[in-house]
Amino acid sequence: NNFELKIVRSILLLSFNDLPYPLKRCFLYCSLFPVSYRMKRKRLVRMWMAQRFVEPIRGVKAEEVADSYLNELVYRNMLQVILWNPSGRPKAFKMHDVIWEIALSVSKLERFCDVYNDDSDGDDDAETVENYGSRHLCIQKEMTPDSIRATNLHSLLVCSSAKHKMESLPSLKLLRALDLEDSAISKLPDCLVTMFNLKYLNLSKTQVKELPKNFHKLINLETLNTKHSKIEELPPGMWKLQKLRYLITFRRNDGHDSNWNY
Repeated sequence: NNFELKIVRSILLLSFNDLPYPLKRCFLYCSLFPVSYRMKRKRLVRMWMAQRFVEPIRGVKAEEVADSYLNELVYRNMLQVILWNPSGRPKAFKMHDVIWEIALSVSKLERFCDVYNDDSDGDDDAETVENYGSRHLCIQKEMTPDSIRATNLHSLLVCSSAKHKMESLPSLKLLRALDLEDSAISKLPDCLVTMFNLKYLNLSKTQVKELPKNFHKLINLETLNTKHSKIEELPPGMWKLQKLRYLITFRRNDGHDSNWNY
């Protein structure tokens, strides 16, 4: 009800409406992450590419086009750079809390993104995701059997340290991005190998110990990130993943893991 905040909101909405269409989708997608979350550049770029948000330009790599989107969003003050690499290139971003609230409200209104967090009412929130057809969902609190009922999801993120059981996920054959980074998940959903449209899988810093034997069925996979997870070896048939662009897999032992053997 604050008059000054209403003015700020109207100005920010004008800035959003002035964005080119590809940038609108990329900007709204950032509202999936929790408020003030540190979003890494490479992570965002690869997720945008998986969702086909990056418009093809002849003679220009998709990564370069996505980087130009980030630069434009920073120039328009829609995103803030919070970390640079040694060469001065932006490495991580965050979204101001007021901008995040506006982005999320627009996302929900347009049935684009939704979040399941402590402000949600459990079953009511799950029903919203199902009935209103949001294509991108982020779980930010402990999952229940009814957390995910929609089967038309294109993105599923888990940004919560609570324990989750994903074995009973519904069939998500339209899913393009599954991001479980830094979650307490230890077992992948049984339906993973049926996600034929999956292009991006991030298991970084999870408790997952192995990939399914039929992992090679994910023939459209472009990014696989298993760094700092419990995975010690990749399943046979990885050579069949002809579209794989990024394979990030390593672990670092600081002397605290007695089971570290490679």
